Amino acid sequence: MTQLGRGLSWRRLHILVEALAVTPGTLLHRRLTGDDWTLDQHLLAIIADKLAAANWQRSKDGQKGSRRPKPISPLAKRGGGLKYGKTDRDPDEVKAVLTRYRTGQMAGGE
Repeated sequence: MTQLGRGLSWRRLHILVEALAVTPGTLLHRRLTGDDWTLDQHLLAIIADKLAAANWQRSKDGQKGSRRPKPISPLAKRGGGLKYGKTDRDPDEVKAVLTRYRTGQMAGGE
């Protein structure tokens, strides 16, 4: 059985399902990622968060560092940037190792 119906092959169905899975705003993407925001909504929320932070910085509260506005974007609430791996090394030691690696000074299996 190579056809599911008139003109719909298994391959085409696979392509359609994969496209729905990675398209923000579709029900399948929401179910798989738990994110029910579209790209436009994320961008607008980030803009609103940045404007609120900029206005806060110029306010009396911002000068004192108190009552910082809470972000509305779920991306801002996730925390810092992407993290890859885990290490117990000191950040300065990691920077030194990376600098040696970039400049070709790495010796052996460090």
